[in-house]
Amino acid sequence: MKEYLLLVLIFFRFLISSSFSRKQKRNLVLFTKLRLASFLCLISLSLWAQPPPHTFDLNGSLVVPAGITKMTVQAWGGGGAGGGASGATDLLGVVTGRGGAGGGGGAYATAEITVIPGVTLNVIVARQVAGSSNVTGTVGETSTISGFENFIKAVGGQGGGANYNGQVPTGGLGGQASACSGTAVDGSTGEIGSTAVLSLGLKSGAGGKGGIPGGGNGGASLMGTLVLSTSRAGNSGSAPGGGGSGAIDAIGGAKIGGAGAAGQVIVSYTCPTYSITSVTAESVCASSGSSKITLLGSADSLPVGDYTVTYSLTNPPQNDLSIAMTVTTAGVGDFTLTGFTAVGTRDITIKKLSSGACFKELTSNNVASIITSAVTAGGTVAGGTAICNGATSGTLSLTDHTGSVLNWESSVSPFTTWVPITNTATTSYVSMPLTETTRFRAVVQSGGCAVERSVETTVVVNPLPQGSLTGNGTFCAGGSPQLRFTATSGTGPYTIVYKENGGADRTVTNISSGIDFAAFTSPVNSSVNYSLVSVTDANNCTRNTAFTSPLTTITVNAQSSTPIVGTIIQPNCLISTGSVPLTGLLSPGSWTIIQTGAVNKIYNGTGTSFTVPDLVPGNYLFTIQDATACPSLPTSSVEIKPSVVNTWNGSNWSEGSEPKNNTNVVQFSGDYEISDNLSGCSLIIDSGVSVVVNSGYTLTIANAVNNNGGTLTFENNASLLQINENVNIGNIIYKRDTSPVRRYDFTMWSSPVTRNPVFKLNDLSPNTLADKYYKYDPLTGWIVIYNGAEEMEAGRGYIIRAPQNYDINNPSVFSGSFIGTPNNGTISISLPAAEKSYLLGNPYPSAIYADQFIVDNTANLYGTLYFWTHNTSPSKEAGGDHKYYYDTNDYAIYNLSGSITVGAMQGDGAISPGNQRALEGYIAAGQSFFVKSKTALNAVFTNSMRVPGLNDQFFKSSAVKKKNDTGHRVWLNFTNTQGAFKQILIGYVEGATNSWDNNYDGLTMDANKYLDFYSINEMLKLVIQGRSLPFLETDVVPLGYRSIIEGEFTISIDDTTGDLSTHDIYLEDKLAQKMHNLKTSNYNFNTATGTFDDRFVLHYTNKSLGTVDVENTEETIFVSVKENSIKVTSAKENISEVAVFDITGRLLYNKLKVNATELQITSLQAGSQVLLVKTTLENGYSTLKKVVF
Repeated sequence: MKEYLLLVLIFFRFLISSSFSRKQKRNLVLFTKLRLASFLCLISLSLWAQPPPHTFDLNGSLVVPAGITKMTVQAWGGGGAGGGASGATDLLGVVTGRGGAGGGGGAYATAEITVIPGVTLNVIVARQVAGSSNVTGTVGETSTISGFENFIKAVGGQGGGANYNGQVPTGGLGGQASACSGTAVDGSTGEIGSTAVLSLGLKSGAGGKGGIPGGGNGGASLMGTLVLSTSRAGNSGSAPGGGGSGAIDAIGGAKIGGAGAAGQVIVSYTCPTYSITSVTAESVCASSGSSKITLLGSADSLPVGDYTVTYSLTNPPQNDLSIAMTVTTAGVGDFTLTGFTAVGTRDITIKKLSSGACFKELTSNNVASIITSAVTAGGTVAGGTAICNGATSGTLSLTDHTGSVLNWESSVSPFTTWVPITNTATTSYVSMPLTETTRFRAVVQSGGCAVERSVETTVVVNPLPQGSLTGNGTFCAGGSPQLRFTATSGTGPYTIVYKENGGADRTVTNISSGIDFAAFTSPVNSSVNYSLVSVTDANNCTRNTAFTSPLTTITVNAQSSTPIVGTIIQPNCLISTGSVPLTGLLSPGSWTIIQTGAVNKIYNGTGTSFTVPDLVPGNYLFTIQDATACPSLPTSSVEIKPSVVNTWNGSNWSEGSEPKNNTNVVQFSGDYEISDNLSGCSLIIDSGVSVVVNSGYTLTIANAVNNNGGTLTFENNASLLQINENVNIGNIIYKRDTSPVRRYDFTMWSSPVTRNPVFKLNDLSPNTLADKYYKYDPLTGWIVIYNGAEEMEAGRGYIIRAPQNYDINNPSVFSGSFIGTPNNGTISISLPAAEKSYLLGNPYPSAIYADQFIVDNTANLYGTLYFWTHNTSPSKEAGGDHKYYYDTNDYAIYNLSGSITVGAMQGDGAISPGNQRALEGYIAAGQSFFVKSKTALNAVFTNSMRVPGLNDQFFKSSAVKKKNDTGHRVWLNFTNTQGAFKQILIGYVEGATNSWDNNYDGLTMDANKYLDFYSINEMLKLVIQGRSLPFLETDVVPLGYRSIIEGEFTISIDDTTGDLSTHDIYLEDKLAQKMHNLKTSNYNFNTATGTFDDRFVLHYTNKSLGTVDVENTEETIFVSVKENSIKVTSAKENISEVAVFDITGRLLYNKLKVNATELQITSLQAGSQVLLVKTTLENGYSTLKKVVF
């Protein structure tokens, strides 16, 4: 035990001594390292200035010299540090020594890299790594060049294993070539450590050697000796790349492994040989003081890159100056020097070119002169003056300039562009002949100074006088000739020299442009030729050739013949001005007629006659002339008389009788009652006069109505008819009487007047209940016009209920009065939406022709008009706050096929006695009607629709038949014994087809709650159906009806026209299996309630039911056209007859007794058109087919 304690005490003292010794050594080593690091840093910072190769032991940088694109790099990674060691003493005091493993050596790598001249390379060198105790040694660092890691990289060795637990630690693996970039060699692996009791044979692992070639040795292994002395730190590896050795320890104090050595990088390349072939220097202006120096060489001797140029200057001498220069294009480099402000010459010598670590002393082709010149002064040009067009400038001189004249320049208006003049490097200049004002200046330059321009001078070029000579002809013999010079250039006044008929020169002075002067010879009796010789202006510039127009002739003409006046045409109603024919005019050639008198005017024309138009009342004279003759003597006086005014003075007409021929102005100066049809050009009513047009008579005025404060009253059914679209002045009173109405009856109105203030609905019927005035909106329906406080617009329709004081049961006539200016001319009504119903109205105080209205509005309106007949009270069936509605059965309907009436409605379903008067195609004044729109454009009323009279039926005119009506019509009534009534019309009329026609077919409105009756075509229910001509007795028309009344009804013929007046008409009852001739008697039948569209068919032949299969037979008849021939074929029955009609129904061809199933028509003389081919079979069946021939 004592021996053990003694051993411990001795060993502890050794430890303390050793500890102090190690601290002193450590401080010494640290100081030495600091000094070495500072030295290496200085070396690294100056490596760029040293010639290659460059060895880097620490991080550093390197600028790539010009011309260098490849470099060879060698790199060693750092050595790994040795492992630490820590001995141990067991419980019995037995000491066990331990040794750490050596660190691996750094790898070696080499590669050639591609570089860019002027770029700085950052070199990274693996640093020394310190060892640690009780842990594996630190891994050695990597050596490379920043940015080139993929091309050159040497990695460090691994650290040696530590020994602190008695195991045998493993040596650090050398840096691996596989982890490097470039051509690489592994570093050596460090040796293993050991463990020994009492440190006998104790040993640490040696460090691995750096990669070869050139790698540093690893730290030497430590060997154990005495037990108490075997504790030491590992040895450091040698640079480059040597691994540190492991530490040893025998007494339990931790020792650190040896440091891994730093790496190393070596960069090698060969410097180019720099040289130049010449050096030049820009001349310098004293004001700037800078000169550009340019060096030239070959691409190899002056490659691209950054340089430092060492140079010297003379006068005064300056040596060892330097400046940076960058060469971007091989063979050419330049730099700029400043400070050359003194006038004179200094030589520059290029002594050395340096780039990076490469340089070359220059001894030839390296000197240039820098010349500094005084600042350029442009000077002043003298000699500018005014000249005439075509002269030279005279001598222009330059003074007060510094430098040499390079050339002269010129500029013309607007003096913004200057043109160099060649071969003018002198201080004086004379121009070529000038044609316009020109400025001149000199271009001056002093040495290398900026070019300056002199102050310019101006040579004003006055134009030669230019212009035309004209005379004052043509005139008659004995006239005084006048000449005129009209200048287009030059300055007046002018001196003019001219000749008369080529004679002597005649000179006139002080002549102004455009002002006449007397000719030398005056007067003249024959034509004279004048010619310009010369013109001199106020600037003394003279022109004697190339005038714009140097010649003129004054012509003397003979007198023309006087025109012959024909029959004077006086004004009339249609034309408010007169005219007069003139004959015996000048011919051939053109002439001018001069009109003087009430209106002065000139007419130009050709030919031997001319009618002078538009002569207002007054007296006129006419003369004629042409281009070669003098004016004629005037004609005799022509009198245009004013329109005759036929005036009623209260007792007599000024023209002896009432005006009836449209030729007089009609004027009423006294009260008058018109009880005949009167007419006139225009109408004048004097103030305070009362004129009444009695019922049934028409006052026709071609132009305007002018009421100057009197009263003009039109009784019920009277008419005011106007022809032209003149503007009327003043008001009329226009009266309309309705058919008898009860309090709850409505009347459809339209105003024939316009007034200011406006004529409103309550002006027409002031006693109507406040909410019983309506207008119709096509989008929303009826709209209440409260208190009737809205204007009645021309062409619009309105409904107004009877006055509130009218009896509910006993009807009375309502008399309304329209007071305002009568409407006249074209009136256009907008249609906001297509396919909607509009309530329109006759806007005139006369009837209009419905057919004309339909035809003129075909593009925008459907051609069926619906008229309220005042037959029944309104219906109140609509719920909510809807107002009174008309029953649709009370609408009489009209289109170009004809009309249907309402009929007498008595008994079940009837409300009041009917008005059975037929519609004949005229719409009375004040009457409105419903019509449906096709488009969203306009409906138009024009004066051409207006007719005289025919105004006595409020909703329709009197029964006036249309002329030249070639149609065939049948009206059918659907009635019962209780008074139910509905009428339809089927008409075969010109213009209609067997398909839907806007102007010939009218849809049922189907609003009668009791019944409806209609014909059917293309699934449409029609109250009027127009069908095509010619009428075919084989035609069939399906009929349909609806009834909520169960019982007996009657179908009967109301009326017929055309062929149907003499032709049998049959009604087929498919339900009863009967064919009944309606011409012999009415057809009575019983019905249940409901709608029946397949019971009745209208026929014109009495074929037994089922005898002829109409549909199948139709399909067996074929008509075709080929090469101007028509082929008719029947597949089943023989053909009896073939007839061909044009589209108007005119017969073009007829073949009887065909007695075959086919017929070829080749002799038909008809142009290209649509034809109708009627084919009749031997069984009596006939059909009509349309073909294009």
